[in-house]
Amino acid sequence: MVGLAVFRNCRRTRRLARPNTVLAVILSAGCAADGPTLPDRTEPFLHLVLAPDLRLAPIQNPPAEQYAVLLTTGTPLQSNCRPAERFEMRRIRDGAVFGWRSKGACFPIGAAEHLDVYNHSNYFLPETVGPDSAGALALSAGDEYQLTIETEGAVLQGRATIPEEFSIAITDAQGTRKLVWPRVRGAGGYSVRVIADGNASQPVLQTDTTFWLNVSRGHAIVTALDDNLFAYQIDKQRKRAGIEPGFGVFGAMKSSDISF
Repeated sequence: MVGLAVFRNCRRTRRLARPNTVLAVILSAGCAADGPTLPDRTEPFLHLVLAPDLRLAPIQNPPAEQYAVLLTTGTPLQSNCRPAERFEMRRIRDGAVFGWRSKGACFPIGAAEHLDVYNHSNYFLPETVGPDSAGALALSAGDEYQLTIETEGAVLQGRATIPEEFSIAITDAQGTRKLVWPRVRGAGGYSVRVIADGNASQPVLQTDTTFWLNVSRGHAIVTALDDNLFAYQIDKQRKRAGIEPGFGVFGAMKSSDISF
C-alpha cells in the first residue's frame, strides 16, 4: 500500500485512508482501514507514483494513464486541490519531456473520504500526447525521471527511478516452496502479495528476494519499489520521499507475477 505520510508535530489532524497503488494489473485498487494523519496546514502535498503496470480506470481495457494528486493540506474538514503553474517531468537519459495535463475542476477531499488516486487526481499523463511531449506509454523500466512543479509560490522538485524488469521463479526443496527473484536494479525494497482461493493476502514489505509460500496453489505478485516509495511506505512517520519541500511522495514501481 502506498499513501499519505503520517505528519509529525501537527496541531489538529484528521484521518485519511491511504490509496492502494502497489497492486499489479490483475488486482483492482482499494483502500486500507488504517489511515495517516493530514496536518492542519497550508503546504503542498503530492502523490505521484510512476506505475507502468497499473490500470486504475474502472472500465474495460483501461488505458495506461498515470495520475497525480496535488493538494493544499488544509483544515480538519477538507483539503483542496492545488493548481500548478508548471508541471514538468523529464527523463534524465535523453531529456524527453512528459506531457502531464491538468484535469481542470476537482473536488475537495473531506475528512470522511478515502484518498483515491484515480478519482481524486487533478493531473494525469495520457498514454500518448503529441510530437513535442511523451506520454505514459513511453515510460520505461530502469529510467530515472526528474520532476519540477511550481504551485502557488512553492517549487517542488524530485527524482524517481522505475525499477528494471524482472521475473519470479519458484523453488521446491523438501516440500517447501518459495518465491525467488533477482535483486532488482533501482529497487529499494519489495512488496509481496499472494492470492489463493480468491483471497488476497495483505502486502508484505521486505528487502529480501525470497518469500516462503504457505499455500499450494495460487498467484503471487512481487512489486519492486524504488528507494523513495519503499522508504515512504516502510516508515509511517515519514513526511516526504522523493520530493522537496512539501509533503507526500514522488516514486515508482515495477511488478512481476506468477501462478503456481
